[in-house]
Amino acid sequence: MNSPGLSIPLDELAARYGGDVRRRANTIPLASERWATVEANESDWGVGAFCHHEGAVLLVREGNEWLQPGGICEPNETPEQGARRELREETGVEAVIEDLAAISTQTFVDESDPSKRFEFRFATFLATTTDPTTSADPGLDGEGIDEVAWMEQVPENAFERDLLVDLFRSVVE
Repeated sequence: MNSPGLSIPLDELAARYGGDVRRRANTIPLASERWATVEANESDWGVGAFCHHEGAVLLVREGNEWLQPGGICEPNETPEQGARRELREETGVEAVIEDLAAISTQTFVDESDPSKRFEFRFATFLATTTDPTTSADPGLDGEGIDEVAWMEQVPENAFERDLLVDLFRSVVE
């Protein structure tokens, strides 16, 4: 099922931003207990914000993993609006969307049963802020965000680390 805000084809979304968008595809094995959360997902599209400010990028930590703020678009929400909202909800930071940086296609596979597969697309938007103040209570109830931090380098335990490092080098450094 497509998310209402992202019912457009990949190429059309990229074309809105001149078509020069990073494309990534990978397969991500998940432990069976995590597979249940993916399998229950109502959408095959997500959006996030690579928010940068004065040489740092804003990331959220869930458990032992750092990620860019993001989630699923809400009904009647554009991808850009969804990325801004997710950034605000998860970090407390208001930002301006600058550009579409990347579209990742991630195929999640249940480690205990590789025939169980779920393909998910994620649009990463570049964002900037003039006020880097983060929320003392990050995320919405039940989201599992443990910490929000401005990072001057991408941590080793970051999800989609290669993409984040690539964006950091091209946008922040």
